[in-house]
Amino acid sequence: MLTLDNSSGIIDFINSVQSILIIVPRGEDNCIVVHDEDIHTPLPCSSTAFIRNLCLLSGTTFEGAYLASLVLLSGGYKRPIYIGGRFDIILVPSKSPINEKCIWTSLYCLNRYSVERYNALHFEHVSLSIWAKRENDGKRLRNRIFEK
Repeated sequence: MLTLDNSSGIIDFINSVQSILIIVPRGEDNCIVVHDEDIHTPLPCSSTAFIRNLCLLSGTTFEGAYLASLVLLSGGYKRPIYIGGRFDIILVPSKSPINEKCIWTSLYCLNRYSVERYNALHFEHVSLSIWAKRENDGKRLRNRIFEK
């Protein structure tokens, strides 16, 4: 599990969570958090452990966030999750969220980047139809959470 201390570097990193584009696993105990093409932050934990910690810091659990998306979206195993509180981010998985090789893409990234720009980062190659499905899944969750 990732241990967070009160150093300003960690605080600054936590405050920049909303700008996360992609969370990429790198082996069993490491991941890279991509904020833009030029800012890649390596972390000494798995992507799943990082996301679990974000959930806990926002007052929920990974399981709770995933279960909530099941209720809101009515099924599917590659459901996006919402991490609320001060983070306010929707993450869309590339595979089953319990798969340690799952790459997480934020709705922020899906809304602002083209599939060509994403593919140029070389973490995975995604077709336009998969990109559109991920974006649609993230938007559906956002709309279900915030519908009036």
